Amino acid sequence: MKLCQKPIFGCFAYLHMVQGQVQAYPINNEKFPDSIETMVTDGYLREDETKRPGGGDITIDAEGEVLVSET
Repeated sequence: MKLCQKPIFGCFAYLHMVQGQVQAYPINNEKFPDSIETMVTDGYLREDETKRPGGGDITIDAEGEVLVSET
């Protein structure tokens, strides 16, 4: 998981929560999600949980690692 570069309250914990949901996804789906949008569509995340606190997009790579872009 790429951690937040800027110290933003709750960012680290938030990304761990998202990573936990990504790790839970294959239990029911036999593969990692294709995208963060898939996580929303399949009910693992809400639409408002697709960006980190303070801004920055969250993405998921092919190995199920949660990444965050800095804004």
